[in-house]
Amino acid sequence: MKREVKIILIVLVLIGALGLTYYMFSKDLMTYAIVFGAISLVTLIFLIVFIRNTRSEESIYKSTLRKILKNYDAILVQSYNFPKLSGKNIIRVTNLEDLMDVEEDFLKYIVKYVLENCPDEIEFFDKFVEKGLKEKLEKVVNSSFVRIDHKDVIDLLKNSGEEWEFTPDYDDDIAKEHEKWLTKHFNGPVFVKNWPKDIKAYYMKLNEDGKTVAAVDLEVPGAGELMGGSQREEKLDVLLARMEELGADKDTIDWYLNLRRYGGCIHSGFGMGFERLIMYLTGIENIRDVIPYPRTPGSCEF
Repeated sequence: MKREVKIILIVLVLIGALGLTYYMFSKDLMTYAIVFGAISLVTLIFLIVFIRNTRSEESIYKSTLRKILKNYDAILVQSYNFPKLSGKNIIRVTNLEDLMDVEEDFLKYIVKYVLENCPDEIEFFDKFVEKGLKEKLEKVVNSSFVRIDHKDVIDLLKNSGEEWEFTPDYDDDIAKEHEKWLTKHFNGPVFVKNWPKDIKAYYMKLNEDGKTVAAVDLEVPGAGELMGGSQREEKLDVLLARMEELGADKDTIDWYLNLRRYGGCIHSGFGMGFERLIMYLTGIENIRDVIPYPRTPGSCEF
């Protein structure tokens, strides 16, 4: 059944003040936004949050600064699986395939809305910023996104014949140059799924192979990674083992573990970078040109 994604654009549910206070001063802000959001899902069924986030991971320095902000805005979406409530007015995000379906519908709806309601602006950007922008966006609405495993992506990159600044690695993230090549190779948006567990967060569901997690990134031409999400780990023993592996502090989020200890529901979620969405819709290449007062890595003086 076709999922109705309009509700995502209308309903923005903010996490409670206690949760905001907690993760605003934490090193891993996005993780705390996600785990605090899981509490609200018990009653809200699905949650949409618009937040300002701060990057702390070292991998940002492997990326071109034209695509990276130290502080950026993100839309987070999470949902439980409630089959009896499912229908055209309820968003169900359960496993990884469901997640990719919703992400694809989500982006297509936004692009279609912009094309229909901002024709003059699109014509302007098509003429003066990115030639062929309108055609690119129209193609996205009417196409199916490619879905490919991380391992297969690395195979493609290694056999591409290209000379890379950052060598593709089966156990590592993909760099901006890889994202650019990948979207050009498939001539459109690409879902990269089933990532190595050691480079992903502890709350992501461990796959049966024990080596990868049910995580997915959506790469789009121009902006690079636009969305990132995963199915959440619902098994308490596996979650505890993953936290131990990654050195996560279990005492500070014992309440999150209780959501697994005393029962819960299978659920998934994703986040979308708002500034990168604007880049994608307008064709603007430098992320600093789509946000007032940009803060980039190494430049956060205030």
